[in-house]
Amino acid sequence: MGNLFPYIWSAILCIMVAIFGIEVFTKWKILDKPGPDVPARAGVPNMQGIFLVVGFIASMLIFFPSYLQQDAFLGLLFGGLLIAIVESVDTILGLNYKGLKTKWLNKKIRVLVQIVVALMAMFVGGINIENITLGNLTITLPFIVTVIILIVWFGVFMNAINRFDGINGLSSGVSTIWFLTIYLLLQQVVFPSFPYMSAQSVATLSMVSDIAFVMTILGLIYTTIEYKPMGRLRDIGTMFMWFVLAYLALLGGAKIGTILVALSLPIFDAIRVFINRLFIMKKSPLKGDYTHLHYRLLALGRNRNEIRRFVWWRSIFFMIIILLQDTDRIAKVIIFIMMAAIFFGVNIYLFRVKKMPMEYKPEKK
Repeated sequence: MGNLFPYIWSAILCIMVAIFGIEVFTKWKILDKPGPDVPARAGVPNMQGIFLVVGFIASMLIFFPSYLQQDAFLGLLFGGLLIAIVESVDTILGLNYKGLKTKWLNKKIRVLVQIVVALMAMFVGGINIENITLGNLTITLPFIVTVIILIVWFGVFMNAINRFDGINGLSSGVSTIWFLTIYLLLQQVVFPSFPYMSAQSVATLSMVSDIAFVMTILGLIYTTIEYKPMGRLRDIGTMFMWFVLAYLALLGGAKIGTILVALSLPIFDAIRVFINRLFIMKKSPLKGDYTHLHYRLLALGRNRNEIRRFVWWRSIFFMIIILLQDTDRIAKVIIFIMMAAIFFGVNIYLFRVKKMPMEYKPEKK
């Protein structure tokens, strides 16, 4: 882990920023009031994702300033800032804050932003996935295919998490576990297994490790804040966290297999919901409803704490499994396929064969 100084002080800084955010938004009465799909509670400070982003940027600039000289970090920084700004505007408009007579941002704008951040990753961050290695076989992809893959990669990640946040602390808790997974994977597996990496590779992976550690600290802080609840991240925080996860997976060694296994549950759920809305419910897949996994579990009578514990412990279990696989890529592919079969098989059995409730119906208030 090296010098503990930047880790300790960045954690302290992030805690201070989080406390400041709660206090300021409470004083300004920028509060999130529960809707019909959540238990009754008092309003809590809203849009705390803004302070998650501030905590991250401040920590990196103060305690890891050398990364400002690396294009890979600038691609992450500019892309993350763009997402945070757009999601902040979207949240303010959607909440009709202080009487603004406007609606949510057009979905096409959000799609455009996802395309732009993917292009930033390539042209600013220098992320290149034109070569894919499968065992001893290396496949070189055409440039346009590489661009499309990057756009799809970021789009899938950010849209998957955008709909996996119906329960406070669910997505932030999962994100925290997988930032910790990236950090432990690098420290306990990659660095010891490849002692003769080039200086450039070591520098890039060290940066990934540091970012993952800072995001783990932020995740712990804001999962606690949402769980209590003492505040809400909203899409500002969750989209930023998952953009960083998607970015780190591609940076320095392309830990794509690890991240796909790690985040398979929300990804599988997003795919299932997309197919269900488009071909069964006959409506736009972008139109929201209460058919995501956590809502279905609510419809089956599970409470929010039970759902959180199930998702969190499942994530911890697979974190351990991934770390035990060491550098075996084939094993991760097999695990991913098995998880897909189990997820879709159980869904078909419960909700098609047994005819259990397919959609949560919140009480009107």
